[in-house]
Amino acid sequence: MGFDAVNPGESSPANRNSKMAINTAETFRIFLEQGGGGDSKPFYAQIGFFETHTPYHHGGVEPDESKGVWIPPYVEEAAGKHLFKRHSSRGADAFDPVALRRFVAELQGSLRCADEAVGIILKALRDRGLAENTLVVFNTDHGVELPRAKWTMYDAGLRVAFILRWPGGGIEGGRVLDGLRSNVDFLPTLVELTGLPVGHHLDGVSFAPALRGGPDQGRDEVFGLFVNEELYGVRTDRYKLIRFFQEGSEFDAQGNGILRRPVQLYDLAVDPLELHDVSGDPAYADALAEMNRRLWRWMESVDDPVLRGPIPTPFYQQARADFQAWAHR
Repeated sequence: MGFDAVNPGESSPANRNSKMAINTAETFRIFLEQGGGGDSKPFYAQIGFFETHTPYHHGGVEPDESKGVWIPPYVEEAAGKHLFKRHSSRGADAFDPVALRRFVAELQGSLRCADEAVGIILKALRDRGLAENTLVVFNTDHGVELPRAKWTMYDAGLRVAFILRWPGGGIEGGRVLDGLRSNVDFLPTLVELTGLPVGHHLDGVSFAPALRGGPDQGRDEVFGLFVNEELYGVRTDRYKLIRFFQEGSEFDAQGNGILRRPVQLYDLAVDPLELHDVSGDPAYADALAEMNRRLWRWMESVDDPVLRGPIPTPFYQQARADFQAWAHR
């Protein structure tokens, strides 16, 4: 992928029984101590953590209840309405308050471990005098691994952490931008912030001016896609549309609380936890038509192959090849 060096870090067999995020952060600290990141030679470091993936206790991470245990309201509400039964990662009965509390406490412990690792990285930058002029980006690739979050098009599954720090580049002060953003906006934003030349068109829209104190002009719409499930979503400030292109049971096999219906619509102004599907309500017919229009327009613009018919799975392709071999024996 173009890196000058790759350190296996947390995937090393010697590290599998210890807090892997801490080990990875220490690897970066040693890189700086050995002369990496000198003022005359800019560097790019990409640092990935195992935490906060399940099992949350992996590597000896302990549950954290030091500040209590916070059960997200979408989990509590969904459990109360019996929108899911089990969480597959640990097999804990989501209706059992004790089991659910323990599961979230383990998540909090994993999160604390990742937080400590970030602290090691930031301290290493300060110790080398690099903190002011280093652009630090912290982000995640999906929502938290809880029911009705990861693997879904609900907000808790689509939202990701995205925190930037670069005092020397004008990004400081604890500002929060509330406008809608998309993953495709990250690259053009970083390109504009750093002034790197790009010789081709980039998808997405830079929000670098907002990061530097300008107006926060977010997107009108953002889209989500979970390829494995052929699961699509489009979100505006007011509404969320979710569409499945694969048939399945009413609730997904992982017990994650996904309503597996062809189409769902949520009015986020009155239902921010996305518990009441209004796609069949005549009062929302215009909203449903508009959200469908947004989704179809986007899928056409990217030439999504699912619009041309069902996408054969690798299993189907193998079976088809085996059949052809048998038919022409």
